[in-house]
Amino acid sequence: MASVRQSAAGLICATFQPIAVIVGPPTATRTFYLYFELATTHSAFLASATKEEWLPEGRVVRIPSRDPELFAYFAGFLMTGKILTIKSGSKSTDENEEEWDLLARLWVLGDFLLSTSFKDAVVDALISKVADGVSVPTELHELIYGNTAGVCGMRRLIVDLAVFAWPKGTMGEKAFNEASAGFFRDVAVRQAVMSEEEKTEGFVLESNSCKYHGHGEGSCYKGMCGSAMI
Repeated sequence: MASVRQSAAGLICATFQPIAVIVGPPTATRTFYLYFELATTHSAFLASATKEEWLPEGRVVRIPSRDPELFAYFAGFLMTGKILTIKSGSKSTDENEEEWDLLARLWVLGDFLLSTSFKDAVVDALISKVADGVSVPTELHELIYGNTAGVCGMRRLIVDLAVFAWPKGTMGEKAFNEASAGFFRDVAVRQAVMSEEEKTEGFVLESNSCKYHGHGEGSCYKGMCGSAMI
């Protein structure tokens, strides 16, 4: 049984005033008030943007190029340590194809915000949805490969799902274009380096693993200060 008692290292020292993050184009902005320490701990973008020399308006950061509806999920993650994409009144096992696309777009937002913790949490949310057994995403590769560069956890996850979990014949139905070229290359490489164990025993997604995380030797979001308030 998880104890309510935890290390004092998890105390949130809210000694600074909140920052205001104004997201969206001028005609459709939304203002989010975030704890300074949480925002700058979980986003290198916001940490850089809140340096005194970059704040002519005080503690206000403007991000006109992002969707405020998506940013709301990042704000929710800062306060809960969770990815809040299950529809209200629904169960995690309920069919919701739109959630796949939403999770992919949230990962891209996390990449923009330079938030490894948020991206890792989104990856875990996607793995959780796959583990619920409702379906497997087969349409995310163009969005992910079209908005990322180089090796990353989400690319590796999307490739592994295609190699091990896509229904037979799905790969042949996908269009080959500029956005998907890297994906098909990575799929071919993954198939070539598949271990004998994977060939004989199949592929298992481990929900508690950091296999697809990007934090390396750094802290996992699950244990970071202020990221897992339940």
